[in-house]
Amino acid sequence: MNADETRRKRRPRQVAKVDLPAGPARELRDVVHLALLREQAGDRAGAEALAIQAADHGDTRALPELARMREAAGDRASAEALRRFGLADDGSSASSLD
Repeated sequence: MNADETRRKRRPRQVAKVDLPAGPARELRDVVHLALLREQAGDRAGAEALAIQAADHGDTRALPELARMREAAGDRASAEALRRFGLADDGSSASSLD
């Protein structure tokens, strides 16, 4: 191996920073963020409604956040059901995989 090949192998790759464009994925992330802000402001019902909306649209972070919110509110059974089975069509915790 010559000197040029050695230098190329040791040089770290530089990766350009890419900002996410505005669009569905970014908007869903914003909905979960808004849910967390609502929770911090004491609006638990509004926070849960937004988390459910984000989950319905495919944001994978929404259900764990919703389960955490319910557990923090003292509803451990609902939080555990969410973790195990997800949401029913009406937004409540599902009780089975059916």
